[in-house]
Amino acid sequence: MPSEWSLSYPRYMIDDGCTHVAAGQVLKWIVEFWTEGAIGFSAEKVRTASEVGDHKYRITGEVVYLSDTASVIDFGLRAISSRDILPRNSKQGDFVSGEVRLGLPLCTEVIPEEILASLEYEWEVETVLADLTPYVEVSGQSGGRVFYRDGSQPKYQEVKSTDAVHAEAYILRCLSRPFGHL
Repeated sequence: MPSEWSLSYPRYMIDDGCTHVAAGQVLKWIVEFWTEGAIGFSAEKVRTASEVGDHKYRITGEVVYLSDTASVIDFGLRAISSRDILPRNSKQGDFVSGEVRLGLPLCTEVIPEEILASLEYEWEVETVLADLTPYVEVSGQSGGRVFYRDGSQPKYQEVKSTDAVHAEAYILRCLSRPFGHL
């Protein structure tokens, strides 16, 4: 299990009123996960996470909460996402695996308070990285312009805080401690 985690902190959160973050700061926050690929069922019943490059993790985790709109998995760290990120016929107790990204959410799906409390961690920010990866233009379905992060050219710059360099996103390299009632 990693001793340090990479958490995405997008610019829109700062623009929406969240605070700038600096190295050395301690945050109390829950974690969300998302994928650019697919999450599938796992025959392995072991919670694992390993960083696989560009601040992604290959995880195997247990589904610990599921509703019509939300899912929570435990891969050594508990994280929340929307229900539709997991296989359609998933149920609580299933194990799933895939490559995910982790981040600090601005908001999440509504879940029971005791589940939400189990997601809280204290994050000691060790390093702040400005994500300067270029964006490429792709034609949208309606003929409009759409820009996507070019994952083939990742570029990061270490900064003291998120207000040092304007970027579309930041990576916070953090140590974690459970804060809620796990």
